[in-house]
Amino acid sequence: MTPPPKVKAHTNGAARRRVDLDAIRRARAEKAEPPPVIVFGGKEWTLVPGPPASVLIGVGRLQEGELSGLHDVIGGLFGPDHVDEVLAAGFEVDDLEPVLEAYGLNVGEAPASDVSS
Repeated sequence: MTPPPKVKAHTNGAARRRVDLDAIRRARAEKAEPPPVIVFGGKEWTLVPGPPASVLIGVGRLQEGELSGLHDVIGGLFGPDHVDEVLAAGFEVDDLEPVLEAYGLNVGEAPASDVSS
């Protein structure tokens, strides 16, 4: 495992850290579990090993009521080349929760709207 990055003091008293994301990702990949396999639409889908940031951004957009976030989520999980196929197979927003739980993520519920009629 890679040692933690060192902190160097600067003459102005501020500290700056060097973060080696490449090394951190390699270490994470070495201990990662196999990616989730989802059975959907009569097909087995091997998802990405860990959800990319685009998935979390897409979930946030969905929680804000932007359905276009679903495209980001599906592309991030199933691969961008499979978005149309997954949508054509009938993937629904309600299918996200069990898929994200396979990664240990809990989506929760979207907050109630403040808009009154």
